[in-house]
Amino acid sequence: MMKQARGGYSASAIAWEDARALNVDASGTVLSLLPGQYARAVLFDGRPADPGMANRRFLVQWRGRGTVDYTNVKVLSRSPNQDLIQLANITGPNSELTMSVVITSTEPADPLRQVSMLPERGGICASNPLLAVGGPSRCPRSDFLTFARHHAAIVFNPAFLDGLKRYKVTRFMDWQCTNNAPALAFRQRAAPHHQFWTSQTKGVPLEVMVALANVLRADPWFCIPHRADDAYVTTFAAVVRDQLGPSLRAHFEYSNEVGMATVTQTVIRDWHR
Repeated sequence: MMKQARGGYSASAIAWEDARALNVDASGTVLSLLPGQYARAVLFDGRPADPGMANRRFLVQWRGRGTVDYTNVKVLSRSPNQDLIQLANITGPNSELTMSVVITSTEPADPLRQVSMLPERGGICASNPLLAVGGPSRCPRSDFLTFARHHAAIVFNPAFLDGLKRYKVTRFMDWQCTNNAPALAFRQRAAPHHQFWTSQTKGVPLEVMVALANVLRADPWFCIPHRADDAYVTTFAAVVRDQLGPSLRAHFEYSNEVGMATVTQTVIRDWHR
């Protein structure tokens, strides 16, 4: 879940967000904090709150040394590099459940990093990643993988996949942040090891989009950024060729709606005429 959080907010004990810059590396890891500075990442932001999230329990895990705090949760237990938390209750139809994970301190020599938020219990059968199961007895091939121990291999929550599995083609225009995309070298794109996959300029890693197509067995539809150079396009295509399942067919589109006057790709189209 932390991959979908809005991260990179500088905060403090008295301010939800302040104007200070965070010292982060290219992956989004907070390398150090200024005196009194916190680093906030926001999840479940909005109203009305999803009633299915009320009182849900999650494990928060991380690597490195530092301290973590939260908003709108109850900390049930703490152990080294792991907390068990419970989300707040939802009291009415207009309730808001804005939950955040806050790094309140970090050790520059071994910074707190790779934060994950996982279901407390359950997992999947490796042979059927579309279905969440409560334990190994539900896996006929004895291939039970727990969310807590195998989250690096379980890229997608089965609840997320359940809403997509009926589709035969998946278009990634929004995940690629196609509209108004800046000029980026392929090496500057989002990568799987980045802390967040929600950058408004980089979007979701290509490898993750290909993995989603594979697990859904759905043909992927990619939108190539209008400022992409030949090296970007060639490398992009090579990743798709090497990682996409052989039974699937990739579709490629030049940008998105280049005739729409409100996006920069239209300006580029007109300039090239």
